[in-house]
Amino acid sequence: MNQCLLHIRRLCRSFRCAMRGVALCVGQERNFRVHLCATLYVLAFSATVGLPWPSVAVLLLAIGMVLAAELANSAVERLCDRDWNGYSPLVRDAKDMAAGAVLICAGIAVIIGIGILAPALPEFLDLLWEKIWLLALWCLSIPVVLLFIFNRRKLP
Repeated sequence: MNQCLLHIRRLCRSFRCAMRGVALCVGQERNFRVHLCATLYVLAFSATVGLPWPSVAVLLLAIGMVLAAELANSAVERLCDRDWNGYSPLVRDAKDMAAGAVLICAGIAVIIGIGILAPALPEFLDLLWEKIWLLALWCLSIPVVLLFIFNRRKLP
């Protein structure tokens, strides 16, 4: 029984560490916040027009791919910047390759998003004009999102 509890504690600790890594990325990486805000808008759009579950599942896979790539890119950048005081073409190349991975994932996610969301755009626009409060809500979210993305202070 003690061995089982030890494994459970280690598993819980690994989840806490993973969540800490995500929280660090949210608090310190602007690009991750951009991806998070795009995620919220895509999911809100999907809920507003009532996209079918298979379409939402594909969007979630694409979103997960981008967020995971951004987390990995941030980790590579941290490791490359650690204790490095000068210029190194190898460090530059590693950071550029990691950023390239995010670019590819984000590009594919945009293509998937356009393919799934574009047909629902006319319905979405009709809903916004029918329910003016919904239009106001979307418009009011923009400054909040911009403040979240471009906050110069590191979040906790």
